[in-house]
Amino acid sequence: MFTNWFVENYGLDYTKNSVYRQAHFPFIGYPAILWIETGDSPWKLYRNFSADMRAREQNRLDSLRQIGISPFEVVDIGSLNGSDVHQPKWISDNEVLYYGRYYNNRSGFWIYNTDTDSHSLFHETSMHESFGFDISSDLSSLIYARYSPHQYHENRYTADVHEFNFETGKTTRLSTKNRLHSPVYTHEDDYFYALQTDYDTHKWVAVYADSIVEKSALRPDNIVQVAVNPSQ
Repeated sequence: MFTNWFVENYGLDYTKNSVYRQAHFPFIGYPAILWIETGDSPWKLYRNFSADMRAREQNRLDSLRQIGISPFEVVDIGSLNGSDVHQPKWISDNEVLYYGRYYNNRSGFWIYNTDTDSHSLFHETSMHESFGFDISSDLSSLIYARYSPHQYHENRYTADVHEFNFETGKTTRLSTKNRLHSPVYTHEDDYFYALQTDYDTHKWVAVYADSIVEKSALRPDNIVQVAVNPSQ
């Protein structure tokens, strides 16, 4: 987006020259190259770019309102910086549970309260990069996947499913070295669904206490998410 804006406002020659300089002098960084090329500091470029983007977005939203469409509203993230949020789910009339990561706060499941416009950390944890999690129908627990810590290496391979109990605040590990992620509650208490690593793709499995049963695979295609029908 910035490159497109830069071309529109400074022209293609400035863009080509900055890329050329960056290729020959990579050690000074691209912002410095832009400063040399345009005479405008990176801070000024960013302010102008941000102001232009905000104005364009406001014009787009105004055009939607004029034809009777209610546009979305961006949630105020408050003092949290570098927000990286995923999978918002309503848990009450005024609360949304989501997984969030920030520069200046802890990673984990957060609750956004729409009445108070506030965010609070609910359960501190890391999570598998699929960010797939599920909440039980009675709102008593949630299941998610993460990599189990290892004392010698990063262990970005053996993801397993964990369950967090809302009432007790305790986490239970539901699988061990099974390469599972994106778990989903079912209508039965003795198993849940998940995706399991299958060479270079994933397969859909049912996870029982003592076994894992394959439900389906789309080789060579890939299953990325499973959702349970609410009524059956």
